[in-house]
Amino acid sequence: MQEERGAPTADAEPIRRFLAERFLFDPDASIDVRSSLLGEGILDSTGAMELVLFLEEQFGVEVSDNELVPANLDSIERIALFIARKRAEGKAGAKIASETTLKIEVSGSAQFEKLPFASEARRATTR
Repeated sequence: MQEERGAPTADAEPIRRFLAERFLFDPDASIDVRSSLLGEGILDSTGAMELVLFLEEQFGVEVSDNELVPANLDSIERIALFIARKRAEGKAGAKIASETTLKIEVSGSAQFEKLPFASEARRATTR
């Protein structure tokens, strides 16, 4: 199986196996990673929806409607690269969410600690 630099081999094989079993009815069928799945007749619009469900379940990604385009789903190579991008986005999003939550907690904690000092300062200046 040929792979372009950057195309995750580990992701390409389960995708190939799914397509071969589900649409070619031969788990050992060879599918060139760069071949157009639509052009080769391996995938049609109904099959594309089955593929998306498989990708979401197998790789834990969420595919939005605007991502249902040939640039993402028309070959095993494109699908593997798409999954890699989705995973990277997910990790980046999780990191941002984690940092944002931490900042909110720190900020909230700091405000809580400052409030008593601020009121004491006001009382001291009004006495």
